[in-house]
Amino acid sequence: MNTYVEVIFQTKKLCQIAKVKFQDNNLYLTFPRLSQLYRHIIIPLEKINSFTKIDYFGTTQLCFYYGDYEYILFESGLGTFEFLEDHFPMR
Repeated sequence: MNTYVEVIFQTKKLCQIAKVKFQDNNLYLTFPRLSQLYRHIIIPLEKINSFTKIDYFGTTQLCFYYGDYEYILFESGLGTFEFLEDHFPMR
């Protein structure tokens, strides 16, 4: 599934469409337009901190922290939130 993802580290932001995949209790984010160094991010689901769901102007955002990075996944089409909700450990 593809959705819009924002990654925030200190004062730097990355906003891109990413392929989102869940496998082996990990979240895989693939950014097709980035350099090879930053193209693939693997996040163990059990290491996600401060998971929140925010309703924002009629859409849903899923926000969480992994390490020093904040991740925001945006609802970007029909079924996006349901897909993420089925796989994320809603706390």
